[in-house]
Amino acid sequence: ENNIAKNSEYFKKYFPWYMGDVYHIPYVFQERFKNNINFKNRKNLCFATGTFEILPNKPRYKYFMDFFKSDTLHPVRKIIYQNKDNLDGLIDSKVSDYNEVKSKQIKGNVFNIAIAKIYNIFFVKQTKYFQFDVVQKYNEYKMFTVPEEASDMPGIGFVEGMACGGAYIGKDDPMYRDLGLVPMVHYISYDGTLDDLIVKIKFFQNNSDELEKIADNGYKFVNKNFNNKIVSEKLFYDLNQEPL
Repeated sequence: ENNIAKNSEYFKKYFPWYMGDVYHIPYVFQERFKNNINFKNRKNLCFATGTFEILPNKPRYKYFMDFFKSDTLHPVRKIIYQNKDNLDGLIDSKVSDYNEVKSKQIKGNVFNIAIAKIYNIFFVKQTKYFQFDVVQKYNEYKMFTVPEEASDMPGIGFVEGMACGGAYIGKDDPMYRDLGLVPMVHYISYDGTLDDLIVKIKFFQNNSDELEKIADNGYKFVNKNFNNKIVSEKLFYDLNQEPL
């Protein structure tokens, strides 16, 4: 989802021996993500979505936590979650804590324990997050955000929301520019802080024509470049080229 060998300072610090490149494959939105509601009929608010998880204080997370000074992979999602009661009139949040749903009890034989662990990882912890119709929600709002990972990875929701016709608010970062997205043309860029996110939301709440233009540009770009046919054909073509 990003050329981390080129764009990630974290990767460069801990994997300096890697001198190769990283093949950058964009996300592809499912066909159910459609633009169903006229932009002018949408709520003039930012819809926030995604999950975050507080990392346990274990040795395997030490390098990440020391480098990013964060106890979660998604720090902006955590900040939005913690401040959701103070964001009325700006952000409607569906950001959730990955661990807030109680996990299924693990017991029985080895096979049952393995199945229960898979269930806990992929289903239980995100049950609350999937209790709403995300396509409908993306269509209800003029703006949306799916804050990125601290380790330089975007969330798949940025493509899905743009396919639903909303204006995406994301970091001004090569992870998007390398895909051809131009800040303030295809999406609204900000510096990755809650303060600047609020500034951008307030500005575009009062500049609806400009907001609609960015949303429309993003919608057209995503449908042209991030559909299944285009992405898969390019990947297949590149895989069949002779190595340099």
